[in-house]
Amino acid sequence: MLDAIDLAARIDPEEFAGVKDALRARLNQAQIDAWQAGLGVVVILEGWDFSGKAQVARFLTEPLDPRGLVVHVLYPPTRQERRYPITHRYATRIPARKQIGLFVRSWYYHALDARVRFRYDAAATQIVHQTVNDLERSLADDGYLVVKFWLHIDRKEQKRRRKAYRGDKAQRRLRTGPDDPKQHKRWKRYAAAVEDVLAHTDTEHGRWHVVAATDVRHAQAAVARTLCEQIEEALATRRAAPKPEPPPVVIANGRADLDRPAAPAVFLERPLAEKDYQRRIDAAQARLTELHYQCVEAGRAVIFALEGFDAAGKGGVIRRLTGHLDPRFYAVWPIAAPSAEEAEHHYLWRFWKRLPPAGHWTIFDRTWYGRVLVERVEGYARPDEWRRAYREINTFEAALHESRAILLKYFLNVSAAEQLKRFQAREQIAYKQFKITPDDWRNRDKRPAYVAAVEEMLARTNTLSAPWTVLPADDKHFVRVALLEDAVAGIEAGLRREPSPLLSRIRRK
Repeated sequence: MLDAIDLAARIDPEEFAGVKDALRARLNQAQIDAWQAGLGVVVILEGWDFSGKAQVARFLTEPLDPRGLVVHVLYPPTRQERRYPITHRYATRIPARKQIGLFVRSWYYHALDARVRFRYDAAATQIVHQTVNDLERSLADDGYLVVKFWLHIDRKEQKRRRKAYRGDKAQRRLRTGPDDPKQHKRWKRYAAAVEDVLAHTDTEHGRWHVVAATDVRHAQAAVARTLCEQIEEALATRRAAPKPEPPPVVIANGRADLDRPAAPAVFLERPLAEKDYQRRIDAAQARLTELHYQCVEAGRAVIFALEGFDAAGKGGVIRRLTGHLDPRFYAVWPIAAPSAEEAEHHYLWRFWKRLPPAGHWTIFDRTWYGRVLVERVEGYARPDEWRRAYREINTFEAALHESRAILLKYFLNVSAAEQLKRFQAREQIAYKQFKITPDDWRNRDKRPAYVAAVEEMLARTNTLSAPWTVLPADDKHFVRVALLEDAVAGIEAGLRREPSPLLSRIRRK
């Protein structure tokens, strides 16, 4: 791909002066049109060291309204960023819809520099490529436009620019990150890595545009023109697309209750005597405390994903789960309807931001599965959105698994009869009245539709790396003991798990 680029391509100063103002006006109009259409744009600006990324970025951003623009300049991850899954530092920086997000260097750090420096093997390289493609596909499916540029120069030009940079104070101001002299020395290895990455990550969700950058003016004009064309084409495609139909409510097999959820780990309810309950809950809490500190010492994150029908007892379980934990190293996130800011981003964005760093535990009281449950049943997500969410969620959880996080997913299944009893009790007991709302009764009327959604969710997202555990919740004592004891077993097993090929390669360096 790189060999086919004409590095002699140039634009003379007079010609550039004639097109510069028109390009800037076109960029400004493209930003306005994208904002009005609610189109989020992610621009990836990659290239060789000294290929002119800073000059191109300035040319792109000067005519744009800064209120609708975010710029990220990314270099090797910091020590704090390394405590999270690889995708975390990128997913949390994705712009809101209506905004343009410019990444001067991006997630391709892992696919290029890290590959050469850390000498990734074939398995680790494949993981990086797949992670990148999954992220960009998720963005494209959610309505974002991903435009990727590689600024290309040859080795001789890079050497000339590096020499000029050392003696030019104005040029040094443009560089915010570290120089990498090894890139010049290892040119052939880097060139092979670039070719490989461009070939494996050039997809319909994010096409690469390789731009000759020997002449900076040519690179600025080419990138600006291509970006405008891509935004205009995306907006034209969006205008021509048919309006989505409202989601149908489907009841799987006509079933009225969740008797046999499609997941391998389904507990059978056994009532517990008070004495047995207290003995077992105390033992489980003591062991969880020990495991909590083991995770802190080992730098292993633990994520609890709790789902269930209304009044299934998630709050009571969480109180027992956190009862003896060190509050410095855990957080509980009750998930409700997204805020205005969250609604402007990809639906997984708010969960990426709440993930625990290495060594910490996070408990989600309701989770990303709202996409295929409440958003599906209530019609907040279109059919195409919640149907592709199964794949997106599996990809998201695979990334957590790859980072050595321990993910434990529980669905608390309370019967319709017991749920009614608890609803009535909440209305009658003063200190519980805040727990019951008209929405709870309305959701109960839609229980068959929710059951269908739950059954499909369990069937489609029960994976080897992130299995579901379904717990009957009619007996509060039983569900609390069963979940805590299962969590002990799950964390113990997770601590014994070997690191992935990618992480083992990085940690050795």
